[in-house]
Amino acid sequence: EHEIKLGLADQLQVVLKSNIETLKIWSNQETQAVKFWANEPRVREKILNLKKIFNESNQNIDVLRTSPDMFVLREILRPVSHEYRHIGFVVIDPEGNQIAALLDEPVGQKQLSHLSDYVSQALEGKTIVSLPFKAGVKLPDVDNIFKEGQSTLYSAAPVRDDDGNVIAVLSFRINPKLDFTRVMQSARAGQTGETYAFNREGIMISGSRFLGDLKKIGLIPNTPDAQAMLNIDIRDPQGNLLEGYRPSVPRKQQPLTLMAQSAISGKSRYQVDGYNDYRG
Repeated sequence: EHEIKLGLADQLQVVLKSNIETLKIWSNQETQAVKFWANEPRVREKILNLKKIFNESNQNIDVLRTSPDMFVLREILRPVSHEYRHIGFVVIDPEGNQIAALLDEPVGQKQLSHLSDYVSQALEGKTIVSLPFKAGVKLPDVDNIFKEGQSTLYSAAPVRDDDGNVIAVLSFRINPKLDFTRVMQSARAGQTGETYAFNREGIMISGSRFLGDLKKIGLIPNTPDAQAMLNIDIRDPQGNLLEGYRPSVPRKQQPLTLMAQSAISGKSRYQVDGYNDYRG
């Protein structure tokens, strides 16, 4: 039993390291791409012009949307978005105004700066990939039907003026179900091995291998487009939900699983004796 547990611990750590390295490679590709286009002369020129137009028109959205500079910026970045399988792009100024986008609807809004901290980090000069979060506008699902509440994430880089000051943020919108979740699935063991990511609040931010189970036990709706991402808390219900156990304590009041507690407290470790997962 001791030897089996040692072998299992090694296997778990190999899978974890493999997923982390794959995630780093993917993240680096995304940041390099957005950094390149944020510094591309034509893109930079059009963003500078659009910011000037926005300010001089007293933030008139219609003037911004119909500007020739917007048309040219879209013509440049539309094929780029298609090449990288991005949903589109958004440009945000230091006040949080979305002054350019592939589609008209996001232009003039400010919700991104409130939904994710990636905007403030990019305005500080960082090139980053955000954590997944729920979009503030309708986005296409797997069948390309636009729906509310879709998960999204962004790669982002600062756009600077000739003096080196950050005057905007260029960000590409990424579908986390196409790339981020796929990275998590790049290495896993057997029929029950699962790798997933979660945030500091213990909320799953990638997909679940056990989507059918989650629908069966009512943790997510039993609909074709239901997803675990951003909808599952990594908590221990204190009993096996698949065997009919029903907790008396609401989900948000249940304790985090042993693994989630350990990771959120900053510990890197393993445990091979077994404990309840988020399905109990």
